[in-house]
Formats: sequence, C-alpha cells, structure tokens
Amino acid sequence: MIARATTTPSTFEASISSSVKITAMIASNAMNPSTAPYHSRHIPIAAAAITAEKTKMPPAAWLAGDTIGGKRPAAGGIFVFSAVMAAAAIGMWKLWYGAVLGFMALLAIIAVLFTLLLIEASNVLGVVVALAIIGVAGYLFFKLVRVLSRIQMPRSETSDSR
Repeated sequence: MIARATTTPSTFEASISSSVKITAMIASNAMNPSTAPYHSRHIPIAAAAITAEKTKMPPAAWLAGDTIGGKRPAAGGIFVFSAVMAAAAIGMWKLWYGAVLGFMALLAIIAVLFTLLLIEASNVLGVVVALAIIGVAGYLFFKLVRVLSRIQMPRSETSDSR
C-alpha cells in the first residue's frame, strides 16, 4: 500500500522544475572544471543541490497542513528528516568524506526499502514508482563511489606519528 500525500500537482511540478533548473545549471559547467575532475566535483554538488531543494519540501507541506493517509504526520519526524538532509547537503557541497559516506548509506537504505516495497506493489503505478526510485538511488550511489575514492579521508593525528 502506497500512502498518498495531498500535495497539489502544481506544487509537485514546481518542485520538479526547480530541481531540473538546478541540475541543468550544474551540468552547464557553472563551476570551473580546472579545479577538480568532473566526477569528483560535479556529482556531489548536484546531489547536494537536489538534496537541499528537497529539504525544504516536507516542512513546508507539514506547515501547509498536508496529510498522509488521512492523518497528519508527527512534526518531529518531519523536521529531523529535513535537518539530516540539510546537513548532508552542506557536507556534500563542501566535499566532506563523512557526509558523502552517510548520504551513500541513506541511498543504500532507500534502495533496499523500495525493493521491499516492490514486493507489496499492488498496481502498475506502485511498480513504476518503486523501480524509478531504486534506479535513481542506485545510479547516484554508483556515481558517488568514485567520488568517495577521490576525496581524501581525514587522517587522525596518531597515524601521522608512524
């Protein structure tokens, strides 16, 4: 069973168009390509921009009074999720190793959960949505693996004394 939010189609379309604009700006070489290889700089920046864009949607929908399955979700879960996404966006923007690793863990959890939801899909829309989310999460996870290998893991002070 897929819960449906009462978000209007115009709000959803506006969100999609703003995410597309941000991704297009990043893809159009808005950054200086000589500062870093394409895959080690642009992929986490795109992920951070999309994450930052999606961070503001749940609190705005909650404040507007949207419901999920006829019930209003708890405010704590909404705002904690948004805070975690904002922290991930800032960390990926600054290319922090731990933030990229944490976001990859979230992507893996999302892919596994939607794979399990695929078992329960009762209509074509449920299958298509689950497969789309699994595909996007898997693709972004795959792209972030290379980025993570390029980012230098912070060294502890005790390892320098060897």
